[in-house]
Amino acid sequence: HTPSVHMGLLTEDSRGTLREVIQLPSSGDCSYPGLLVKGKWLYVSYYSTHEGKSAIYFCRFPLSGFK
Repeated sequence: HTPSVHMGLLTEDSRGTLREVIQLPSSGDCSYPGLLVKGKWLYVSYYSTHEGKSAIYFCRFPLSGFK
């Protein structure tokens, strides 16, 4: 199995084990994530070149999805 190149969000349990909970579309050059929790939502911004040019992406996820 060849690992995919992507940006992901991880959670950590009480034992220190990390688990990927979200894979964001990305490849090549990607970085500079910004995270904001507001109400019941997690807002994420980052940049990536996966569509052939550098672009900034913005998405939101319900916090209830990370249990």
